Amino acid sequence: MYSIAGPGETPEAALEAGMRVGASRREVTVGMSSAAGCLAVKEAFSAGLMAAGCRVRDAGANALPAVAAAGTGSDLVAYVRGEAAIEISLMAPDGSAARDAGAQRGGRGLPGYRGVGSARRLRSVSESYAERAARALPSGGAGSLVILDCGRGGASECAPRLLALAGAEASTIDAHGPCPGAGGDPPEARLSAVSALAGGDSGSIGIAIDDEGSRLALVDEGGSAVDPECMVALALLYLRPSRAVVPIDASAVVDDAFHGIIGEGVRTSARFGADRRLIRSDGTLAGTVGAMAEGEADFGALRDGTMVFPSMSLCPDAVFGAAVLAKMSAENSLRNLLGTFPRYSVLSESVRLQGGREPFSRRLSERLASIEGADVRHAGGWRANMDGGWFSVSIAEDGSAARISAESRDRVYAAGMMDVAREAVLDCV
Repeated sequence: MYSIAGPGETPEAALEAGMRVGASRREVTVGMSSAAGCLAVKEAFSAGLMAAGCRVRDAGANALPAVAAAGTGSDLVAYVRGEAAIEISLMAPDGSAARDAGAQRGGRGLPGYRGVGSARRLRSVSESYAERAARALPSGGAGSLVILDCGRGGASECAPRLLALAGAEASTIDAHGPCPGAGGDPPEARLSAVSALAGGDSGSIGIAIDDEGSRLALVDEGGSAVDPECMVALALLYLRPSRAVVPIDASAVVDDAFHGIIGEGVRTSARFGADRRLIRSDGTLAGTVGAMAEGEADFGALRDGTMVFPSMSLCPDAVFGAAVLAKMSAENSLRNLLGTFPRYSVLSESVRLQGGREPFSRRLSERLASIEGADVRHAGGWRANMDGGWFSVSIAEDGSAARISAESRDRVYAAGMMDVAREAVLDCV
């Protein structure tokens, strides 16, 4: 998403931002998370839009993916988010970043009082999203038991509704509608409460969703927290996308799940398509969404477990992800399946750089291409796939160091790849 202001957005700045955006747009859908301070900033931003003659479709406090879905037909979607620091993020109606919106003052200017825009409160935002999402889910997979914690955030209405439509039996925690000022805790921080109720004799999985409905955390039927990349691997095994976008340094468990190397016997109604491709991104949300659009991918994910489902939109969607995992757990034991995943050895270190980012990048690209048996890919960093694992090289944002990582099922093989990668990096410093 593209943030036009913030962090540290104030109502005064939001009013100005609204006038800038509204000067070049006729209709904008505006929603917000339930974090403290978002309501005042949303109202000020909406006032600025109307002052510029723009119509406002008010989606209220709702999950980000539900607001994105409600924005279909609008020129733009705005989402007010944050906790200690508030910001306004802008999206195109498909959920992708709207990078040109509101960047410059101008447009048609402020109209007279007769040209002031109007606001309309949207009803059934959560219901409409849930109904659309239910139609996009794979068939089958009814009857799962889920402990769901929404933290009284934006997903408190749409997530329970979607799980019900997906055939899940959900017991909810803090899911009685968005409560302004209540959100903000990351989903991982609420897993202890979920774990206490999931697992054991109940056979339930546990899911915690963040305030915006953009990221989730998972507990298996045994009450154990699931690593975010293993959660992405589960989704890949169940959905079987034809083209998926993952970070350049994604764990081998993600690759193995996409290619069907692990998870044999997973029960799912999805079928493998033709021309399957695993596409690499730089690991950022913007880079992932861009790679998805370019590669016409039907799934995308980040290392922290953020997932994007283009069948819904190009914004992060933890609510749809929760429904996917719930349906999967109705047909498969997630705990048993995770127990079959191999153990991977991961090694990493940093090397200080000298001489600038561009000369190093040029030399390293040439050096890695010369390594025998390495399938090298570049997307904001370098990844070399080898017969028994992979290694990656990425440059720190300030250009001061190169980070090297290696992963393999065999720790000795991983150490050998680290030696190869380290030598290549040092040759180029």
